[in-house]
Amino acid sequence: MDIIYKVPSEISQDEINIIYSLVVRGNKVNPQTLMQRLLSSALIGYVKINDKIVATSAIKQPTKEYRDSVFAKANVVEYASMFDFELGFFFIEEEHRGKKIASNLCDSLCKKFVANNIYAATRTTNFTMHRILTKNGFVPIGTQYKNRDGTADLILFIKNI
Repeated sequence: MDIIYKVPSEISQDEINIIYSLVVRGNKVNPQTLMQRLLSSALIGYVKINDKIVATSAIKQPTKEYRDSVFAKANVVEYASMFDFELGFFFIEEEHRGKKIASNLCDSLCKKFVANNIYAATRTTNFTMHRILTKNGFVPIGTQYKNRDGTADLILFIKNI
């Protein structure tokens, strides 16, 4: 298993397309804006097993408007300006889940941004991600809120303030 970290401009088009397809399969993002958001990420982490990309995550650089809306929905808008980076775009191929790949990606990405405040939002029912975030120093903050299309409740986690 190889964990690779690159800025988007260092990733081949074929690899970006595979990462895009994995994140879309997670069915938690807008596919129409995903490629642009991937390419504007600060750092993308991905895992290769037998030369095949099987997992991904990223440190995103959200727009001010998006970040402010997340913190406003969670009723903690006063913290928004402290956060320039968001952890997200997690997806692990089903046959590789339960092997601590997401935890390792989270840990390694956060270590590369140890001096930065980072936030993450996840579904209230995603207890595995809650454990991974908590293990990596994130704490829940604010109130639960609906995702953009109103189909899921989310919780905001923050690290390093």
